[in-house]
Amino acid sequence: VQSMIDMASLGDVIMMRPFVAHDDYVDGLKNYDLYLSASRSDSTSVALLEAMAAGLIPVVSDIAGNRVWINDGENGFLFETGSAVSLAESLEKASASRSKFSEMAKVNRTLIEEKAIWQDNMNRLKELIMSMLAHG
Repeated sequence: VQSMIDMASLGDVIMMRPFVAHDDYVDGLKNYDLYLSASRSDSTSVALLEAMAAGLIPVVSDIAGNRVWINDGENGFLFETGSAVSLAESLEKASASRSKFSEMAKVNRTLIEEKAIWQDNMNRLKELIMSMLAHG
């Protein structure tokens, strides 16, 4: 991938990062503005949730797992899966929306706090299972 980036002369705007430990990864997210994922299929992506919690603005493929979290133009940007043209258009929209990034990041952090705290969700699941066991 790095050779493709170099051949396209995009090394000044795209950087491939080596593997880093999880805590370093999450801390490092704060150095960027956008989170990009071109997944063709996925459920809820933990990486997407981490990026949203860190204040990055998502630019992600328009798949079911992303639509649950992203409203195009409101708290991130969706692009047609597999379409380089649609991806480029979403990146242009993101660039034109830089003045809204702070508000979008606040929306995302609130969304994560309300719906994506892992421990809270595990506690709810445990309560549901215990309730089901108690009733039958």
